[in-house]
Amino acid sequence: MGLKREILRTIEYAARYGQKLTGLQVYKRLLGRKRRRKTEVLELAGLENKQKIKNQEYKRKMKLAKEMVERLMKEFEEIYFVGVTGSVAAGKPEADDDIDLMIITKANCLWKSRLIIRWYIWKNRIPHRVYGKEQKKDDFCFNMWLDEEGMLIPKGKRNEKNAVDLVLMKKVGNKKMTYEKFIMINKWTSKWAATPYNRLVKKIKGRIELNKSKKKEFSLI
Repeated sequence: MGLKREILRTIEYAARYGQKLTGLQVYKRLLGRKRRRKTEVLELAGLENKQKIKNQEYKRKMKLAKEMVERLMKEFEEIYFVGVTGSVAAGKPEADDDIDLMIITKANCLWKSRLIIRWYIWKNRIPHRVYGKEQKKDDFCFNMWLDEEGMLIPKGKRNEKNAVDLVLMKKVGNKKMTYEKFIMINKWTSKWAATPYNRLVKKIKGRIELNKSKKKEFSLI
């Protein structure tokens, strides 16, 4: 697939969710198997190149997410990572949208943590989406649970949508470099979004080298 088609595909994908992209946003979300240079994408896209300022709903919902995640991670030590996905992570949520979250726990704590956290959310009346019911404004939707020994996304879920969610995900809570390990292990993402995925990997490798220089341990699972 040529670069022009990749750009159009990226723009069309965002348009399904009511999003209009700048050239820089196209580069950061580019769909395709080949790694592309920033200059060639911006030149061929022919769009405004600056990053758009996130809308007020994005800022408000991210603030809600950070407050709730800080509360959860303080209460539950076994939570290693929480990331925001979906429309909020994409930067242009509607007022009525819920807030999608992905959680990674300590090894062998997934199911126990999932039950206890759901009970905690119910007990403390934290707004959350109930399975089978329509989303409500600002509900927290826990749409993916993993543990540190099972961070590789299952084959049945390795698709374009989840690849886009992965590269756009905003980390809110992160212990033991769990986010970095999660990104590195899910190499399949490059099949759908090679350019943004490899941008993330490059940044992460920089952090790993920095940690090594400080004699901190980092190992891929």
